[in-house]
Amino acid sequence: MSCETGQRWPDDVECVKRLFQDNHEIALHMERIVTNLLQLTRCHNQTSILDLEEFSVGSLVKDCWKRTSDIADRRE
Repeated sequence: MSCETGQRWPDDVECVKRLFQDNHEIALHMERIVTNLLQLTRCHNQTSILDLEEFSVGSLVKDCWKRTSDIADRRE
């Protein structure tokens, strides 16, 4: 989707910069997902041990909201 937008308005430098940043963030997110899935598989196969730690669910929700609130604001 963002690649199509970049193709449609290649002369809009700010738009293209934002698209590259969005794509970079998406790639990093995908990398974290794959890493987590691999870790879960290793734990399931008992080739690795999970290091459990407590975390704040509220902080997690705030972090998730911060990532999506800009998009929500733009889309109204």
